[in-house]
Amino acid sequence: MLAADPDPAAVPDTLAGADLSQIQTLVFRGGARDFPWSSFLFVSLPSEVAAARAWLREVAAQLAWHGRPRPTLRVEGGELVGRVQLALTTRGLRRLGLDRAVIGRFPFEAKAGMERRARVLGDPVDDPHAGDPLETLEQFEANKPLPTDWAGTGGVDLRSCDAVLPLFATSAPDRHALDLAQRDRLRRAGGTTLTSEYSAEWKEREPFGFADGLSQPAVRGQPTRATPSPENELAAGEILLGYRNEYHQVPKSPRFDLDHPTHGGFDVGKDGTFLVFRKLEQDVLAFWRTFAALGQRFAGQAVGDGYTVPADPFAATHWLAARAMGRWTNGNSTLTHPHAAGDRLPPTTINDFVYGADPHGLACPIGSHVRRANPRDQRGGPTDESWKVVKRHRILRRGRAYGHLHDADTLIRLLLAGEPVEERPASGLLFVCLQSNITRGFEFVQQIWNNNPGFHGVYQEADAIAGPGGCRYSIPARTVRLRLDNPFPDPAEPDEDRRLGLPRFVVPRGGGYFFVPSRATVELLTAAA
Repeated sequence: MLAADPDPAAVPDTLAGADLSQIQTLVFRGGARDFPWSSFLFVSLPSEVAAARAWLREVAAQLAWHGRPRPTLRVEGGELVGRVQLALTTRGLRRLGLDRAVIGRFPFEAKAGMERRARVLGDPVDDPHAGDPLETLEQFEANKPLPTDWAGTGGVDLRSCDAVLPLFATSAPDRHALDLAQRDRLRRAGGTTLTSEYSAEWKEREPFGFADGLSQPAVRGQPTRATPSPENELAAGEILLGYRNEYHQVPKSPRFDLDHPTHGGFDVGKDGTFLVFRKLEQDVLAFWRTFAALGQRFAGQAVGDGYTVPADPFAATHWLAARAMGRWTNGNSTLTHPHAAGDRLPPTTINDFVYGADPHGLACPIGSHVRRANPRDQRGGPTDESWKVVKRHRILRRGRAYGHLHDADTLIRLLLAGEPVEERPASGLLFVCLQSNITRGFEFVQQIWNNNPGFHGVYQEADAIAGPGGCRYSIPARTVRLRLDNPFPDPAEPDEDRRLGLPRFVVPRGGGYFFVPSRATVELLTAAA
């Protein structure tokens, strides 16, 4: 007999002290300053339940929980300080022997995987049946369509993935040792390593050169160094299962039947969360080549209301790119610094801005990347209502950059001078985010705010930074707008609109949906059958 849904009024929206030790450290701390080197190890578990559980018992002894964020880990040749985290697919949960009825109660998108959600995310697929409904767990796992963009250089095929181990270390050699130790543990258990995705050393910058990770919400009740503003604090149920969310409801969570002989009524999801991994390849050269050419075209252009594109092409390049991002490369908002980047604001104030004073987007264009990703007080309607809506779609970001991180200033100067630019290996973002509901979190932001060509009064213009490409981008002005398009159109391209649209700067190269279990759920999964 399935347990009745809990009464929301009886479920807290705030974490209590006793809850914290059940939650993996990744929820509260990305750890970039402590552990600037990271990797993500994707694995396929042994098919025998006993062997898979034996592997998990060894991994569980190393996992980082709140209150134990910097454990000492044994590796070949000694010990090191690092962090190991764990997230599982529903396929992995089945291999660990979790009750099939419980797995069936996971949300559809978690069972289907990112591959079957390709059309929602705007990833092109050739399979006409990619979104067809399926009946059994095995059908959910088998024959997943591979989006065509994922098959390119650096593609990550995770269709047979059971688990990901995010690994964090203080140095590149320690990361290598930690990765090898986990690979060896998996091999001895009879599993298979699919791939490891390695980050670059953390520099607080993403590959285009913009400061990254500046705007993060807080979970109500989490330990924090500073008191978050009410607008930036989320009900615990927005990130973790088992708590009330911003709708004042309790997210659906997979639980055992009440009459199960050993785990009756146990909530597998409680204190867990869903992790989205997405490898995003960034064309850094095309990005700055485009904005350098646009900077030369619009240098000195009067915009109106006291705004003018700088006359110097170097400054104009930065000005236009900042208008597309919504921030300058140093992280300052164009709302607080509309004319030039200025000195970087301190962490305590760099996010203290709202869009109400700039309703038409003259300082920070309405369609800019950061305004789309977090509309704050300008979602539409009364300010209080806007904050309420936006808080229902916030996510915790835990990603890292990979590949070569260019110096934006050097690259712009080379491009403006017509000097050759050295080709570098592919770079981008190992995007990771956490939320209690993938559909309302990651997928909503991607589909409704980033890719949607209609956003808060802007039409036929998707996100200029992370969108699908092919759209113009407008910078509001008095009395006409600046229309940014591709300064290097392909003469062979027959579609005039796409020739004039900005090129695509970010292309997904693989990804997956995972469940981050609590300590109690890990203990249940490691128990003998």
